Amino acid sequence: MFVSVLPVEGFTSALDYGSAVDGSDWDIEARGLVYPSRPSPPYRFHYTRVVEPGGEQVRWTLLITLGGGNAVWL
Repeated sequence: MFVSVLPVEGFTSALDYGSAVDGSDWDIEARGLVYPSRPSPPYRFHYTRVVEPGGEQVRWTLLITLGGGNAVWL
């Protein structure tokens, strides 16, 4: 598990921010808002990615939440 806090840089919603994330090196199975009725819904990615060394394919879930001028990646 990892947590990263990045500046939002002009995005006003997790939908806009998450849609702009370049996941071109991920095999994305699903992406979009989760719990859209919440005041600040997170954006979710379900994807697989090959991890080196060994070339093992691993399934990941990434949640991005906006708040306080930052994007929190979990």
